[in-house]
Amino acid sequence: MTFSTAVPDGATTIAGNKPKFLANFTSMNTAFSADHTQFDSGVNVGLHKKISFIGNSPALNPIPITQSGITMICNTSGSNFTLSCVERDGGVTKDRVQLTAKTTPLTDTNGRSFLPGRTAVWNQSMGLLICWGMMPKGDSGTNGNESAEIYFNPAPGHAALFSVPPYSIIITPKRPAGIVDTPEFVSSVAGSLTTTFFKIINTSTAQHDVYWMAIGHEV
Repeated sequence: MTFSTAVPDGATTIAGNKPKFLANFTSMNTAFSADHTQFDSGVNVGLHKKISFIGNSPALNPIPITQSGITMICNTSGSNFTLSCVERDGGVTKDRVQLTAKTTPLTDTNGRSFLPGRTAVWNQSMGLLICWGMMPKGDSGTNGNESAEIYFNPAPGHAALFSVPPYSIIITPKRPAGIVDTPEFVSSVAGSLTTTFFKIINTSTAQHDVYWMAIGHEV
């Protein structure tokens, strides 16, 4: 049923216009109920059920809401990214919660993804970043020596993805057939763990492919 702006019809009596009025009221109630509790529900009338958006370009900033302490949802465009944020009302020190990453999450062999965080500056995520990848065995070193640099960002230039060295690095070596020792560790040698790379120490006599995952504070 479609809302009509041609109601009332001046050439028709009030009684004659009644079906058109009722049709418009029904149409408005149906449209309103897409995101809200409808007018004739009797419970929580007018409160949000969800928030729907039409596309993401141009950015919608803000979309006001007033339920459960949330004051707005906004998409803020930067030069190379769009952030989706929820902003809360007073009482929270860092009152903007970012929902999305500044970059598109990657699912390549070497990749990264983002967990939302709180921020006082809208164009910095302040959230957690998860990076992963695989170091080929030719770079792993042997006999207690350090490996080559293992970069969190495999792109040329290896721009830093973390604001500080990662909070956690998990490594999983692959063991070749016939080899019984696969003791690899994240190196604690000074300069071996940075915002751009880390190294491992391999105490085995054999080299191993090493899968890794790093979790830290995004730049």
